[in-house]
Amino acid sequence: MKTHNIRRDHCRAGHTLGVTASGIAFLHNLAVTG
Repeated sequence: MKTHNIRRDHCRAGHTLGVTASGIAFLHNLAVTG
């Protein structure tokens, strides 16, 4: 049970990091092209 909860939290953290990274890349591209 505990292992499942840890794995779920890890996946959630990874998803958040991915969204943040893509958002930063998008803003960076806007700044460079703009």
